[in-house]
Amino acid sequence: MEKIKDIIIAMRDYGYTDYVGDTTATQYMATGRDSEFGVRADVLLKNIDKEEYKIRLDQTKKVFEALTSILKEGSCSYRALIYDKLGFSSEDYEDLIAGMNITNAFVLLEDYKKQEEASIKLENVLVQEVEEIVKD
Repeated sequence: MEKIKDIIIAMRDYGYTDYVGDTTATQYMATGRDSEFGVRADVLLKNIDKEEYKIRLDQTKKVFEALTSILKEGSCSYRALIYDKLGFSSEDYEDLIAGMNITNAFVLLEDYKKQEEASIKLENVLVQEVEEIVKD
């Protein structure tokens, strides 16, 4: 999208080069923001910005839904996150490697929950033993 935006901006501000046969002619349109083409170019740029926003929103929504499902189901591997939850292929493995930090954090959270549960059970056993000792 950035390249398209750059082309539109260049056309708006500088005109364009037309290649016809063996000759090259640089045609300077009425350019600039105040020209008819400039106004149309600005509309195109705004539409591109709107579409980029929709794409980013959709992507972020999908990522949040994937992370929420992992929280509900329990931790998962990095591969399960990028392949199963987000729908990418093995070619994207390295580009998305930062996602491994997310899956590692989920694993740590699961470990913490298990340790917390074990700690609570141990505390309950110790409290019961202390109560029995006090009774005797």
